[in-house]
Amino acid sequence: MPATIRPALAGDDEALAEIDRLTWSSSTTPASGPPPVRSFFADGSDPHDVLVAEVDLVPVGYVHLGAPTRCRQTVTFLRVNALAVLPRHQRRGIGRQLLAAAIATRPNAGPAGSPSGSWPPTPGAQQLYRSLGFQVEGVLKDEFLIDGAVRRRRADGHPVGRRP
Repeated sequence: MPATIRPALAGDDEALAEIDRLTWSSSTTPASGPPPVRSFFADGSDPHDVLVAEVDLVPVGYVHLGAPTRCRQTVTFLRVNALAVLPRHQRRGIGRQLLAAAIATRPNAGPAGSPSGSWPPTPGAQQLYRSLGFQVEGVLKDEFLIDGAVRRRRADGHPVGRRP
């Protein structure tokens, strides 16, 4: 069943925070896990930068967009800060719907909607991004310490090694 995609509302705060808690994994993001109780918009995120996927009027996923830098001239790039879909709704095209809707909200975004930065570490996630026209703009090696180790990945998402 396809999801309905809509802009986030301040009232989505609790549901989006729960999606974060249920989808967080060190294998999918370099960020620390969300605390058990927190506001999704507590970090100053604006609901206008988030699109929500609903199934039967219940939020099941979101995409959080942002500016790549504080420089106005970088508005030609689409930055995906986060993409999350509840596990029981994954592999149904909802992530694709969210990203396609995100691209549609930024019609002037870079070559075919290229992000200036994103963290799709799995080959499946990278394939999804590539299939929608996203391109790797650069690779930051050894940038993240995850689970106590530096994680490095090739452009195709496969690990290339770990260092303490």
